[in-house]
Amino acid sequence: MAVSNNTSQLRDDGAIREGARLVGQAKEELTGELGRLENEIMGWSGMWKGSGAAAFMNFQQNWNTRVTKLYASLDDFVVALTGTATAVETTETQISSSWGEMSGLLGG
Repeated sequence: MAVSNNTSQLRDDGAIREGARLVGQAKEELTGELGRLENEIMGWSGMWKGSGAAAFMNFQQNWNTRVTKLYASLDDFVVALTGTATAVETTETQISSSWGEMSGLLGG
């Protein structure tokens, strides 16, 4: 984000949308890597028996629940960033239009 001469006003230079894109990309990469890891672990589960295996599978279920919450949080963050970028762009367009109208009233 770049700052205008008015220090109370921020100007979006695409950084917010880029941030949303990067968060979405990171989520996709994380999803792929964790899916690959889970498939590998599931391959081992047939060979592992006993209380240790049961405890690990319980851990795995808890992990999956938390990862699902993480994915939802990342999705919410992308939506929030995208909404913020849209709001900033809309505000910039409205301000530009208003100043254009003012300029027109002054004959410029």
